[in-house]
Amino acid sequence: MAKKKSEIDAGKGFKRIYFVASAIWILAWVQLAKQLERQNNMQQSQFLFELGQQLLTPQAPASLSKTNTCTIRPLGTNTTTINCF
Repeated sequence: MAKKKSEIDAGKGFKRIYFVASAIWILAWVQLAKQLERQNNMQQSQFLFELGQQLLTPQAPASLSKTNTCTIRPLGTNTTTINCF
């Protein structure tokens, strides 16, 4: 049995609403991901800035060397261990 025109229109309307809602949902997730990435970059920049400030201050803990020997061991892809004694 053939569908009535109103049933076909309702089906098309539902599909449009579904695709628009899906697009809005995806855009919201993309925006959230970008915001989290910006926050992470800001935190990393702040950390590096503060470390740089410590290294420029002669009596700061980061600038006082207390080690004589350091070993660097690669542990695989993008991972390295540094041990200082």
